[in-house]
Amino acid sequence: MIDQLDFKPKKDIEEYLNTDFNLYLYDSVNSFDYLSTFTPLEYLNLFYEQVEIFLANRDKPLTLANHLANLELKKRTLYHFLVDLLRYINAIYLSNNFGNKYDNQIKICLDFADKELQKISPYKDFNIVKSDSSFDFHKIKTQVEKIYEVREKIKYLITKKTEYLQKYGRLKKDGKFITSIISYDRDFLRKCDLQLNMLEKLNKLTDDKPSVSFEFENKFDHVDKNDVYCYFKEALFNSNMLSEEDLNTFLKNAFQDKKNPNSKFTLNKKHRTNEYIIGIFHKYYKDFAGSPRGTVKTKYIELLTNYFNDFDFGKVANNFRS
Repeated sequence: MIDQLDFKPKKDIEEYLNTDFNLYLYDSVNSFDYLSTFTPLEYLNLFYEQVEIFLANRDKPLTLANHLANLELKKRTLYHFLVDLLRYINAIYLSNNFGNKYDNQIKICLDFADKELQKISPYKDFNIVKSDSSFDFHKIKTQVEKIYEVREKIKYLITKKTEYLQKYGRLKKDGKFITSIISYDRDFLRKCDLQLNMLEKLNKLTDDKPSVSFEFENKFDHVDKNDVYCYFKEALFNSNMLSEEDLNTFLKNAFQDKKNPNSKFTLNKKHRTNEYIIGIFHKYYKDFAGSPRGTVKTKYIELLTNYFNDFDFGKVANNFRS
C-alpha cells in the first residue's frame, strides 16, 4: 500500500514560477495538447505531490512503480508526466549539483519506475534505441580510441551524440533536446558527456604544448607534427643528448624528407645505456604511433638505426617486441 501524504497544494501559480524547471513545466502545459486538460497550477500541484509521494515511498520500489503507472491520466499524458518526474528526481537527488548525497534506494526506485514507463510509451519507435547498434557506446568508444587526433575524437563523439538527440529527441528548449528515453538517456548521454569532458581537458593540454619552432612537416606517419617535435625535443634535446640544430635536422630528414643523412648523428649518452635510448624510440612507436605491426614496424626501428651511430638493426629489433 502506498503511503499517501497530506500534501498542501499551492493556490497561486506565481508561487511556482521561481525555477527554470518549473518554467519548463509551465510552458509545457501551455504548449502541448496532451496537457490541455490541466491548468499550469493543477499540473504543478500534481507534479510536486507525486515527488513527495516518491520520496516518502522510496523503500517500496515495486509498490511505488505500480502507483505511478496507474495514475489516472491519459496514456500519453501519463507517459510525459512520468518522463518529467523521473528526470527531476534523477537530477535533484542523484547528482551532486544540489548538495544531496547519492541515494542508491532512489536509483532502485527510478529503475523500477522506468521499466513501467517503457511499457506505456506511445513512442514505439523511440523504444528501439536500446537495440540501436549505431548508439552502442562501447562500439563508439572503440572507434574513438582508433582516432589519433584529440580534436577529431571530440568531433566524432559530438556528431554521434547529436545524431542520437536528433533521432530520439522529443522537445527542443533553449537549444537543448529532451529525450523520451530515461534509462538510456542517463546511460548513453552521461557516458558521452564524461568522455567529452576528458577529451576536452586533453585537448587543452595539447593546445598548451609549444608548437614547432621551425618549418617541418610529418610525412612519415599519422602523428601530429607538434607531438613529434615535443616528444623528441624532450627526449633528446632537453636531456642534452642532441643539439637543437641536430634535432631539427633529424626531424626534417626522417619525418619530412624521409631520407637517410649523409652522416649519422652521435648521441651524447653520458651514463645512459643503449637500451635506455632504444626505449625512447620504442615508446614513440608504441604510445604515439599506436604500435603498427608488420613491415611498418621496421621503419620505426630505422628511425634509430639509420640516423644514429652505434645502433645495430638486429639488436634494436629485439627490443621492439611489443
